[in-house]
Amino acid sequence: MKSVYLFLLLPFFLLATPTPSRNNSRIAQIFTTVNGLPDNTINDIQKDKEGYLWIATNKGIARFDGKNFISFSKNTHPLFFEDNVVNEIQIEDNSIYLISNKFGVQILDRISLKIKSFITDAVRSFDIKNNRQLVLKNNGNLEMYRHFKKEKTQSFAQFDPKSAIFYRNTIFVLSQGKGIIQSKDTNLQVEKIILADSVYMRGKMIPSKTYGLVYATGNRVYVLNKNRFVYHPLLHDKLGITNYFENNTATPYYISRSKNVLVYENEAFVNIKIPKIKNPEIRKVFFASTNCFYLATNQGLIRVTNSKKYISTIDDNPLVENDMIRIRRKIIPIDANTTYFFGHPQIMASYNGELHNVPSKNYSMYDGAQMGGKIYCTTDSYGVISFDIKTKKIDRIVLTSIPEKEFFYVIEKGDNNNLFLGGTNKIVVYNTNTKNTSITPIGDLTVYAITQNGGLFWIGTNKGLRCAKYTNGQFRWITIPSIYKKAIRNVVFDSARKKIWLGTEEDGLLIVDPQTFAFTQKENPLLKNIATITNDPKGKMWVSTFNGIAIFDLNNNKTYQLSQRNGLGNLEYNYKSAGLLTDGTMLFGGLNGYDRIDFNQLLANVNESSRIHITGIKKNKTINQPFSFFENYTDQKTIGFNSGKEDLTILLSDLDITSSIGSFFTYQVNTDKPVLAFNNSIKIANLPYGEYPLTIYMYDNFGNLKDKKRLTIHAIVPFYYHLSFYIGLSLLLLLFGSISIYNIRKANKTEELVKDRIAMDLHDEVGTVLTRMLMTTNSKKEVEQQHAELKQGITEALFSIRTSIHALSGSKTTIEDLIDDTVEFLKKELGNSAISYQFHYTKDIPTQLLTPELFRDCKLILFEATANALKYSQATEFIVDYQLDSELVITISDNGVLTDVNSIYNKGNGIGNIIKRTERNSGKYAFYCNAPQGLTIQLRFNWT
Repeated sequence: MKSVYLFLLLPFFLLATPTPSRNNSRIAQIFTTVNGLPDNTINDIQKDKEGYLWIATNKGIARFDGKNFISFSKNTHPLFFEDNVVNEIQIEDNSIYLISNKFGVQILDRISLKIKSFITDAVRSFDIKNNRQLVLKNNGNLEMYRHFKKEKTQSFAQFDPKSAIFYRNTIFVLSQGKGIIQSKDTNLQVEKIILADSVYMRGKMIPSKTYGLVYATGNRVYVLNKNRFVYHPLLHDKLGITNYFENNTATPYYISRSKNVLVYENEAFVNIKIPKIKNPEIRKVFFASTNCFYLATNQGLIRVTNSKKYISTIDDNPLVENDMIRIRRKIIPIDANTTYFFGHPQIMASYNGELHNVPSKNYSMYDGAQMGGKIYCTTDSYGVISFDIKTKKIDRIVLTSIPEKEFFYVIEKGDNNNLFLGGTNKIVVYNTNTKNTSITPIGDLTVYAITQNGGLFWIGTNKGLRCAKYTNGQFRWITIPSIYKKAIRNVVFDSARKKIWLGTEEDGLLIVDPQTFAFTQKENPLLKNIATITNDPKGKMWVSTFNGIAIFDLNNNKTYQLSQRNGLGNLEYNYKSAGLLTDGTMLFGGLNGYDRIDFNQLLANVNESSRIHITGIKKNKTINQPFSFFENYTDQKTIGFNSGKEDLTILLSDLDITSSIGSFFTYQVNTDKPVLAFNNSIKIANLPYGEYPLTIYMYDNFGNLKDKKRLTIHAIVPFYYHLSFYIGLSLLLLLFGSISIYNIRKANKTEELVKDRIAMDLHDEVGTVLTRMLMTTNSKKEVEQQHAELKQGITEALFSIRTSIHALSGSKTTIEDLIDDTVEFLKKELGNSAISYQFHYTKDIPTQLLTPELFRDCKLILFEATANALKYSQATEFIVDYQLDSELVITISDNGVLTDVNSIYNKGNGIGNIIKRTERNSGKYAFYCNAPQGLTIQLRFNWT
């Protein structure tokens, strides 16, 4: 389960995640160009024998592996149709037939991904069967091919044919207004004409396992019966049917007026609700499996899955009166029909699944325990109360020598009618029969949890775990090792495995052996702040947190992690708010209501046979730009790429196109820590020459490791050159830098302290650059990369030298000079780059001198920020802003790839140099991460 915590990061990488919509047990997801489709107008959908989905659009086709869309068009294949429009797709073996009504038929080899032309004339329809191709051309000719060789041609122009199909041993041709022509499949000669209703819109003929040949006009649906077409027995004379389909079990579906999809269920057609989109045009239903189908629409691809729903929600917000905020705490099931909910403001009850408020005074209840026919509750400001289940009456419990409104964090049921209450500085035992109260002082401890195992009480406090025995009305403390000294909110004893489960406020879950007091800490972002721990009798431990829910299946040693991605209604759950219902389901209360989880249904959604599939490799010779080369992965053990000249992207999938519950991936290169495969892909660039082991891990939607795959990445450098010229150049620059430093140090004696500092900085900066250049010349990198790095080094060194010389020359510098130099610098550095830049500044420029050191450091800071934008950020925009008031405020921002501002530290000298130069001028600095990405640097200097 290493790095399973990365599962929790997944919701933050959802910039292109399909939008779910639930209707009963169906889940609908929309895929658009945001997800990688070439166009949102979908014309056709088919699946190949390996499991890939192929989608025809008005701007090319796409292959879908369940995670990634790969597009093919004239941009990737010069022989593709001129207008990129594909009206239909048919698949036979490894051939993907692309049908264009305007430009003919092309064949894409799904292995080599190469395209060849088959038919170059306009076509009306195309059909294949057993290596035979049936082509109806726009001129009315019907042509039959075998293995791509033409065998027969017959003209049907007089019938105005619309489409033709193979059906059994016959060919049927659909005409406009002249019926359906039955023809021999040997010579294409007309055998008979069967009268039929005219084509209304997209008329077509559909072979059916149950009804034989079905004819849909685009308005009505007929079936062939004894050489005549009669109304479909399930649809009769129903109008407005724009398309008709059957799934692999022959269940009928139809599209009504291009707007709605209806399926035949329980002897009636039922409307399938899909996500609300304006003015939808639903064109086709494609059945990927019995429980999953896709819809081709004019606004994207929609996947509809019949999911076994394992999470249901209970919304009690409508029962809250006067717009008060509902706080959900203790859940106490009474029987199969009745459950009580305690919290604030009202007591709520569920009777046979219907929610009702129980008339009562508004209490803020925290914890509760059932004893006899009453439920005893602690409250925030009313002390302890009892709720009579039968009469619904509430009474206040008087605790001897306890203030009336004392608050207790926990109330736990014990033996002999005893209730144990834990709070601040004390544990109170109240006997519901005798009404006696006993108090045990506990010093400066606060009790959050009490659980009993045999004769021992395990107590969670603000300072760790305590243990005691309770006899004759008093606690006798037992000394145990202090394993954890901070707050413990939950204590649960797993008697089957003899372990104590501790839920902490800030350090996750601790599992303790009560014999040795050795413990295991479950460090995981999901488990960081634990709200409740519940042990059910079937060997599962349920843990709700401020981030979701974890289910530990102790019998099978598996963990299932749930978040809002899985369908939870809540992000954060409340203390004490968990209950095991009599039917074995669990109920949790949080900020947004209650989530009910059925573990058996959850297991039914887990795909036990998932495997890692590498579904393609992208190689891009222009690093960080759209890919120029894509190939299928052929199960090779080593993947090579030209490091430094191209980047490598490896696409990952579980090849499950039918499930709304997917997998996610992590990977590690060499011995680095595993990281999340962003957008289901691994991107590698600029590796030093050599071979590197790559390990890929796949986890299911609940965080369980499902598969692991190992490969080798070969970073290739194709050739080398002697580099003595660059060595000599580096030495010459080093000599020039040393002379410059010597002359600068002899300059103006009155500014010796400042100049000494500048000179030392210059020595460090130029020396560092030149040393890096020297190391570059001795490296095994290929020549083009060395040229680029040496050129960059020379530019850095010369800029630093020129700027330092100017600062040391004694020339007076003003803010106006700084603005002029900034305009010139941005034009020179970014004018010919792919980055667009803007420069803003206060127009009323005061006549104010700047110290040479501040002038120099402002320019060098700008150089560092510009270099970062050009080399690393992948930015397309760069903005510099000077605000001149009582302070000089410099703001530099870009829209690069940065999403975590903490990642900029310890990544080289650039950020460190900016901080150093700001601090030595008594300035202030701040770094921000833009939304959704990018870096902003803000600097403040007191220049007055």
